[in-house]
Amino acid sequence: MRRRTVKPRPPAPWLTPQVKAAKQERRKAERQWKKSGLTVHRDIYRLKYQFVCNLIKDLKRKFVNDKIVESRSSKEIFNICNDLLGKNKPKSLPNNFPPDKIPDVLNNFFVEKVDKIRQELDAKKSEPYYHEFKGDVLNCFEPVTEQVVRNIILDSSKTSCDLDPIPSNLFSECLDLLLPYITNCINDSLESGSVPCCFNGKHTSLSQDQFVTGPVCHRPSLSQDQFVTGPVFHRPSLSQDQFVTGPVRHKPSLSYCQAQPALTGSMCPA
Repeated sequence: MRRRTVKPRPPAPWLTPQVKAAKQERRKAERQWKKSGLTVHRDIYRLKYQFVCNLIKDLKRKFVNDKIVESRSSKEIFNICNDLLGKNKPKSLPNNFPPDKIPDVLNNFFVEKVDKIRQELDAKKSEPYYHEFKGDVLNCFEPVTEQVVRNIILDSSKTSCDLDPIPSNLFSECLDLLLPYITNCINDSLESGSVPCCFNGKHTSLSQDQFVTGPVCHRPSLSQDQFVTGPVFHRPSLSQDQFVTGPVRHKPSLSYCQAQPALTGSMCPA
């Protein structure tokens, strides 16, 4: 009984039954050449070998071209290029800790790192960044249309995290069905000055229960056992758009900072 070690090969989606048949013909010509040793059989084998190489090269080129044509954003194109160049490497975690202890170790490391940075900062209060607004007073909002809401949703970020009640890509596919209800909810909020808590920016603070934290290595060339990682906060989709950075004068019964999250799904500073 003979044993042989088989190494796993990466997936090759461009391979087709045509390639398999061509490889069989190449292998058949190779066995015939090794059996006879004739020059004519060697030339036949070289032709079969070159045919298989050219066929695989053409199929690879067609596969990559089709993926680039089907890509919908520059991010997908960059991911394809990184895959071809071997830059998309799996995330590495420290090996000198048990798997069930790694989350606590990373969390303690990030907490201590933030505390150290805060201690090094100047404790003096800085002057306010903004100045008093002297423009026209905003008294009310105009109701939004479904087309405006559609444009805002389509222009917003399509990324999702574990905190989202529904993935962004699934939400985009169901947009035509949900659009009237979302528009009515926004208009009701604008008219009453009351925003549901799920749309209010105050609940999306930098708290442990509103963000999913993941470590990212600052320099991939360094050892994964060294703590040179930084925390990356994966936020819900509703908190990833622009928010108001300056004060707005308004009627007390209708807050712009309260209505803006319902309109754009963004956060507003306290």
